[in-house]
Amino acid sequence: MCRKGWGAGVSESMMRSKGRQGDGWGNYPDLQGLLRPDCGAAVRAGDSSGRAVRSSCGAVATGAPGARCLLSRSMGQRMGGQRAKRRVKRGVLVAGVLLAAGMVSPAFGVVKGGSGPARLAMLEWPRTDTGEPAPISEAAMSALVVERLRQAGIAEEDFGLAVVPLGLNGAEAVAAAGEVAAGARFGGTPLLKVAHQSGRPFNPASTMKLVTTYAALSMLGPDYRWTTRFYTTGPIRNGVLQGDLVMQGGGDPHLVIEDLHALMADLRAQGLTTIRGNLVIDDSRFAVGPAYGSAFDGDASQAYNVRPWAALTNFKASKLVVDPKSKQLVLDPPLADVQLRYDVKVLRGRCRGGATRVSVADGATPAGRPQVAVNGTQVRACGPLQFYAAMLDHQQFVHGIFKAAWKNMGGQFLGRTRIEPGAAKRARPLYAWQSSLDLGEVVRQINKFSNNVMTRMLLLEMAAAKGQGALAPEVAGQWLHGWYRSQGMPMASLTMENGSGLSRQARISAGDMVVLLARAAQSPQARWFEQSLPVVGIDGTMKTRLRLDPVAGQAQIKTGTLQEVRAIAGYVTAASGRRYALSLMINGKYPAERVLHAQDELLRWVYRHG
Repeated sequence: MCRKGWGAGVSESMMRSKGRQGDGWGNYPDLQGLLRPDCGAAVRAGDSSGRAVRSSCGAVATGAPGARCLLSRSMGQRMGGQRAKRRVKRGVLVAGVLLAAGMVSPAFGVVKGGSGPARLAMLEWPRTDTGEPAPISEAAMSALVVERLRQAGIAEEDFGLAVVPLGLNGAEAVAAAGEVAAGARFGGTPLLKVAHQSGRPFNPASTMKLVTTYAALSMLGPDYRWTTRFYTTGPIRNGVLQGDLVMQGGGDPHLVIEDLHALMADLRAQGLTTIRGNLVIDDSRFAVGPAYGSAFDGDASQAYNVRPWAALTNFKASKLVVDPKSKQLVLDPPLADVQLRYDVKVLRGRCRGGATRVSVADGATPAGRPQVAVNGTQVRACGPLQFYAAMLDHQQFVHGIFKAAWKNMGGQFLGRTRIEPGAAKRARPLYAWQSSLDLGEVVRQINKFSNNVMTRMLLLEMAAAKGQGALAPEVAGQWLHGWYRSQGMPMASLTMENGSGLSRQARISAGDMVVLLARAAQSPQARWFEQSLPVVGIDGTMKTRLRLDPVAGQAQIKTGTLQEVRAIAGYVTAASGRRYALSLMINGKYPAERVLHAQDELLRWVYRHG
């Protein structure tokens, strides 16, 4: 039995001590659970004064025989303040040596910050007298994780968390109904099942892309492709089109410059060399015009702000080369009929970080010609600066890229470009281009690199392909929510604005997210869905994280980032071989380093103990 006063709960007074002198353990709250491995069986929540540990920390262990007692404030008092501090300092030193030697792996690493010493926060699993992992309740397990996140500096009201095992009695049942209790035995060790505010809606940022991409794979299939069609309004004589060329946007989210060159070669093979009329864009597939919406953060030059359009081409972006020596701009791919203006102050001296600051602005010349200007400062010694930028509106961009590419292919385009929904119905078919990427690869591009405009296009395409017609993004989101309900996933927490997560209104709970992940893991689309996620330490948005950690290569995690929003969701294959779905959404104003650390340590913990 645990001695009276040696309760296993993390007491409220201890959690609030925050370095207060006199209790002996206030400066080292993160060492709870590392000491007293021989403590007895009857473990209860609360400290010796009977204070119950409830919502914020919960019960941290059950009365399993030989369960390791977690340190409480009263234990520190028994040992005596100064003697306890000396023992803890020795514990920190020993633990540090073990970590350096690779004999133990941290579950919540070394947490830096505050005025005190660096804190070693390790989430240790309770053990029996025989050394086996002791079963603990879901509430206890959740309390351990929540407390460590709190100690890492994340307020418990600012995050939602869910971790569930997969492949036991049906992954969907595990996630949705909780049929497998935390601590249940499987292969000799307990199962993880953690929930904290798992039903509360949070802003998921780009992890919302999982909702859109799983639905797309399920509805359309991984082999689905897009078709961009071309029509004419007049005859072609001796290679000259005596009329307009109509381009019917098919909603292809990945129609890039290489595709444009390939389809132009096919058009040339049809005998077309000169277009005397106009390029007419039929964008009726989607209910969004070429100037739909506004930039999320006011910076329209950022590629992540590009808005969906049925005839989207090259993501409406070009690479800008800004040369301080020649004081010129170069676009790749080039845009015809666009004036480029170098309006940058060139600085002398050595190349130093932070001295080059430029911004992109587009508009029109006094004569009405589209213009792209670069402003700011640039150090001559640094050489040319290269970066991608979105520019112009969709109509201007398509005109510029089409005319320049057609000329590069040896053709002539003598007209202008205009938008005319429904124009294809009044023209004669000429040619159909099928997308170079199928849906499986598009989903991979979306989730690996978190491409916003491709996801927004995908939401609209699902509605169009399923006979819903051209829907506005908000309406398409509501329609998609209805589809999930029809699949037995109510998603009561879901609010979808555009499908990409680039939104302040988007919401979903961690619980609903793991239900989706569990369903996806047992679906026919599982292979394509899981392979689309960034692999920790290997590729995508997780390429540089945890590269030297054992969890590298063992977790597929989608990330999400907005101002005051950080989220992760995906799968972890634990060291035991078992697989877990998890979702962690943090909404609050925190330093990026702190939040990334908390995310990484959660992944480590699931890998180690799962």
